[in-house]
Amino acid sequence: MALLQQKNKRAALQKAFSQKPSRVVGSYSQGLAGPRIFVVAGIHGNEPAGVVALQRLFAQLESNRAPFYGQIIGLRGNIQALQENRRYLKADLNRLWRDEMIEKLPGQMMDADGQEWLELADLLDHLRALAEPQASQEPVVLVDLHSTSAPSCPFLIDCGDSRLAALFNRWPIPRVEGLDQVIQGTMIQYFMARGIASFAFEGGQHQDPLSAENHLALLWLLLSDLGCVPEAQQGRRGHYADQLKATVNCLHLRFRLKYRYRIQCGEAFRMEPGFSNFQPVSRGQVLARNQDGLIYCPMDGFIFMPLYQREGDDGFFIIQPVEEEGE
Repeated sequence: MALLQQKNKRAALQKAFSQKPSRVVGSYSQGLAGPRIFVVAGIHGNEPAGVVALQRLFAQLESNRAPFYGQIIGLRGNIQALQENRRYLKADLNRLWRDEMIEKLPGQMMDADGQEWLELADLLDHLRALAEPQASQEPVVLVDLHSTSAPSCPFLIDCGDSRLAALFNRWPIPRVEGLDQVIQGTMIQYFMARGIASFAFEGGQHQDPLSAENHLALLWLLLSDLGCVPEAQQGRRGHYADQLKATVNCLHLRFRLKYRYRIQCGEAFRMEPGFSNFQPVSRGQVLARNQDGLIYCPMDGFIFMPLYQREGDDGFFIIQPVEEEGE
């Protein structure tokens, strides 16, 4: 019975993805020892900038032909949602990465409404190599590329992995801590629990052409700082570091999550227009409204990821600089 289920699973996957763009955006290696980097873009289908950046990166690597140490693999996240330019179809693919959910995969995939389960199973198959034991001690890193519905400078989601602290400190962009404490079931949480250094990077607003450029810049910084490209390529690193620095519009580079507004089922939530990421807000300021009236800011701080799209469960967050806490 289990074998039949496994065969059915494989057949469903092959049928579901045979007429779609490839899961693999690209893979590059020259066979030289070095880090292994897995990059997932478009796990939310209305966030295509990361896919564009990966396509540009692999084209640059192929044309450059300078020595390259290690391997980088780029993957599409939610392929069907990317084709339809929707965050998700039936379920948020970046909330399904829980052990109890993954254990149900064979049955969920046979559901008529199980598109995201099919995506999860196929993406997981491509990422299983992350958790395989390696004879080499070279770093293994997972990067999740995103964009936001509100205008935003690029920023990092820091889940507290000490192995990444030195990298983050070198990059001239803000990072936000604590999001992993309130949002569960993400891909990077799943692989962090399996010992893989993982982080998310937000390149900017969905529709902003600079978002793809920011994703590309971050990937080049990562390749440079992990030693994948030789020092002769450091001029390229400097160019992309300057590009990212020029997009940052906040005075602080380290923030911590302090408040989350979670949208309830059936709530007619609507953000007030005009907010951008990292914009200062004050206690008592009107931020949004619903069927019951106005929604006020609970504290002084900076608004983070205000929701300006139909799909999503989080209306907004409030963050504060870590430095103000004396840390």
